[in-house]
Amino acid sequence: VTIATDLGKVVTRLQLERSEVAFFIYTNGSRLRFNLTQRYAETDETLKNLTTWPLVSVPRDEAKTQTYDVVNREAFQTRLDDF
Repeated sequence: VTIATDLGKVVTRLQLERSEVAFFIYTNGSRLRFNLTQRYAETDETLKNLTTWPLVSVPRDEAKTQTYDVVNREAFQTRLDDF
């Protein structure tokens, strides 16, 4: 149950990030609902608080024909920072 709760928190933080970025783009960068840097920091903190790290497969290309497995938090955050 703890793992599911932790993953739910991560998904929520990522969705909030996505929402903020979409709103920022929609308004042509003229409005922010929330400080993006702070939002990213909250996601990073949530990732740090995960008690167990699940195996995550991430697409290598836009067509999603190739994936690679992320086996730890640091690798996931590095890939996340690429976006």
